[in-house]
Amino acid sequence: CKPFNRVVIETTGIADPASVIHIIMTQPYLTLRYRLDGVITLVDAVNGMKTLDAHEEALKQAAMADRIVITKTDLPEGAAALPALRARLKKLNPAAAVLEGQPPAAD
Repeated sequence: CKPFNRVVIETTGIADPASVIHIIMTQPYLTLRYRLDGVITLVDAVNGMKTLDAHEEALKQAAMADRIVITKTDLPEGAAALPALRARLKKLNPAAAVLEGQPPAAD
């Protein structure tokens, strides 16, 4: 059995990233085998502002991310919300790379 080169841990929806990161960095079994390479957070352009307003965990996710990917920017309402959302995310986490997700290519 070949060893893994990478392991991706995905949390569904709104989760506190601090608790997940804490486990990865403090459990001896995990620290001997893995290192935390980065934290990526997805933010929905259509609902992102409301989600950040309503959920402290969403703020934590954006604040702790190394990379923030904004999704649904291809939708008209997402494109309209994008400038304000980008500004808010940069204020929350000036060091994070903020990227726009691309919709899948149609075959």
